[in-house]
Amino acid sequence: MDNQQAHNDRIVEELTANPNLIKDQKWRLSNLYWIISKDGDKQVFKMNRAQANFYDNYINIEHPYHRHVILKSRQLGFTTFIDILILDSILFNPNREGIIIAHKVQDAAEIFDKKIEFAIRNMADDVKDAFFNINHRSARKIQIVIDYGPDKGSTSSLAVSTSGRSGTYHYVHISEFAKLCVAFPKRAEEVERGTFPTVPFDGFIFIESTAEGMAGRFYEIFQQNWLTRDKITANISQVQFLPHFYNWQYDDMEMKKIYECVPVSEMDICEIDWASYQIEHELTDKEITYYYMKWLQFGGKNSPDAIKSLMQEYPTTQEEAFLSTGQTYFSTAKVAALLQVAEKGMRGELGYDENGKVIFNEVSSGSLEIFKEPEVGIRYIIGGDTAEGLAWGDAQVLYVINQKTEECDAVYISHVAPDELATEAYKLGKFYNFALLGIEVNKDGLWVNDALEKMGYINLYYRKVFDDISQKVTKFFGWKTTSATRPFALAALKAVMFRKDKGFPAQILEEMFTFVRNIKGRPEAMDKKHDDCVMAASIGYAILQEEGVYLGDSTAGEGVSHLKMMFGEETGQMIH
Repeated sequence: MDNQQAHNDRIVEELTANPNLIKDQKWRLSNLYWIISKDGDKQVFKMNRAQANFYDNYINIEHPYHRHVILKSRQLGFTTFIDILILDSILFNPNREGIIIAHKVQDAAEIFDKKIEFAIRNMADDVKDAFFNINHRSARKIQIVIDYGPDKGSTSSLAVSTSGRSGTYHYVHISEFAKLCVAFPKRAEEVERGTFPTVPFDGFIFIESTAEGMAGRFYEIFQQNWLTRDKITANISQVQFLPHFYNWQYDDMEMKKIYECVPVSEMDICEIDWASYQIEHELTDKEITYYYMKWLQFGGKNSPDAIKSLMQEYPTTQEEAFLSTGQTYFSTAKVAALLQVAEKGMRGELGYDENGKVIFNEVSSGSLEIFKEPEVGIRYIIGGDTAEGLAWGDAQVLYVINQKTEECDAVYISHVAPDELATEAYKLGKFYNFALLGIEVNKDGLWVNDALEKMGYINLYYRKVFDDISQKVTKFFGWKTTSATRPFALAALKAVMFRKDKGFPAQILEEMFTFVRNIKGRPEAMDKKHDDCVMAASIGYAILQEEGVYLGDSTAGEGVSHLKMMFGEETGQMIH
């Protein structure tokens, strides 16, 4: 008698002795289903440590969590686990519909044949005959009729496909969603818009994938919820995704294959300092050896993509996973830390009282968010990034910086027209002690600066340009973003971000997550993302750095600015 037959006979004996076992899902998951392991062996499915952690903490509890987005390392078996979990739920629950979505037809067929169909075909015949019948079976769909208990005669079905269709699904699994988002973005959008809303509150959605860089909805869904995951309750998870991260350290089976540790001192030199990496992530000698051997498996020092592949397929941290295929300009770890302490301000609009004084009116839908009201004697700088004022385009942003603390005391974000932005900028500047107002002069910013000058704003930022022909210095209002000043401004923002542990609004931090270096190395927002807050703040901090380091006034006077001299916009002498 082979091992499979012996196992199935034992299961039938256990059920005969204790019929209630069939009601225990954890028992069913550990005994009824056969799979092909990653080593190619046919074996009874048993949850590994990562799967058991997920199941015991989020599924097999009184109030389970319903929507999940799982970022994971390779070879942890989450695709198999979730497919078996859904199959079991379909087989032993009445009137349930499930769908498993893969990003390619080949993958969908393989999931059905090697996981769903294989598990049913190899289940003990006595169990199948006693509890359900397969009423319909096609290339990638099965229909089950319950054959026992009060629900006898009810049907459930499970389909495997490359996209979601209209209908009501109680279980949805999307395998390698990040790849689907990158390769077939319209199909991914169809799944999200067409399938997710049909899942009832008590239904389940499982999104799992390795990362494919900081692009697509997988990254967005994960990142949007990662920092607030502790606040997502089982009840809220009926409509909001709970993010999970399982790294390569959960792969106990592979770790057991490491029988001799490699000293870090003998590991090949590369972009990773193995000794420091081991200390930073508190890895054992066996774990750092495993990680090093994975790097060697990807080609080691002979492959320029070895590090990228290692971090994408076997990330140690969730930041690493997304960085592997896209290099952020700002440290995601620091941005994440700052986002956790980012405070919400008072929302409202600025207006005037009967005496012409600018006052703040609290309005929940206001475009201005104040984190700290102006203080007497404090100087402020406002960096401004302008746009066309289109509802679906870039935003108009005014970023208020406290010159003493270097923190953002207020931020104005709207889609008003440029002429209206000038009015709002005037009020905001006046409200903050006639702040030094440095608004980008490029494109639509020219109109804003011109209007502010005509309105008589007393503290506009001016730059000076030296005319080689007339040998005179000409003053121009507004910050001019050029190929020379843009990197300086961004560097000024980055420097402050590294120094500070608070004082940045959530709006700019969320933009920082998707502000990357493109293929040519130029820092910019990812495709379909925005950098309006980043640029407004960069302008403000560049002006702040100039004000703090170089002697020069902030008005249309005769002060000399070495920042402007540095970029060829004026001549002068350094003040020692």
